[in-house]
This record gives sequence, C-alpha cells and structure tokens, in this order.
Amino acid sequence: MKIAFKDDADGFYQTDLEEGQELPAWAKGMTRLSEDERLSESLKQEGVGELLSQIRELEVQATPRRIREASIGTDKGWMKNLDAQIAVLRAKLPKAS
Repeated sequence: MKIAFKDDADGFYQTDLEEGQELPAWAKGMTRLSEDERLSESLKQEGVGELLSQIRELEVQATPRRIREASIGTDKGWMKNLDAQIAVLRAKLPKAS
C-alpha cells in the first residue's frame, strides 16, 4: 500500500509499505497524509512535473543562434514570444511558501 508524508517545509514523500511493516526511519517526525490527501498531493505533483517539463521543452529552443538573432534584432519577435509562453507556464506553478 502507498503511504505519504509531508515534512515541516511542506515537502511531499511517498513510499510503499507492506501490511505490518514499520514506518521508514526517514518518515519519523513527518505528518502522515490520509489516502485522499495523498491522492490529491500526488496529482498536484504530477501537474507540477508536467508544467516543468513543458517549460524545459521551451527553454531548450533558445539556442545560441536564436539568442544571437534576438540580440541583434533579427528574430522578428521570436524570443519575446518564447519568453511569453514560458511566463504563462511559470504563472501556473504553485507559489512557494
């Protein structure tokens, strides 16, 4: 069975635990989440991972050639458009507390 914990800094951790097995030592002092909380947090983490993946895919498009073209003004606004797309995705990320 999967169980999940949160630490004091709101970090999220999951592990598989067999019936009758003791909690892992690293989980001591953390808050155990209910199954609903675990599923909700898991989905949120997957969403964050997907957003970060999309941001990385866009960022790798800013090649040295593209950066050079933007710096001399021959990219026809390509870099500004790319930055705007990245900004939209970053705005969807949860705010750090």
